Amino acid sequence: MRLERRKLELEQERRLSAPPPVVVGGALVPAGCLARLDGGRVAGPDDFAR
Repeated sequence: MRLERRKLELEQERRLSAPPPVVVGGALVPAGCLARLDGGRVAGPDDFAR
C-alpha cells in the first residue's frame, strides 16, 4: 500500500515540469543614447583613457 502510493507520487513528480518563461517586453539601449535624450553629459573616449 505505502510502496504503491510512493510509486504513484514519484510518477506524478516525473511528469511535473515548469512552464516556459514569459517575456513581457524590453529593449537594449546604449547608455549614451539615454543620456543624450535626458540632456545629461555623455562620456567620451577620454573619460575611459584615464
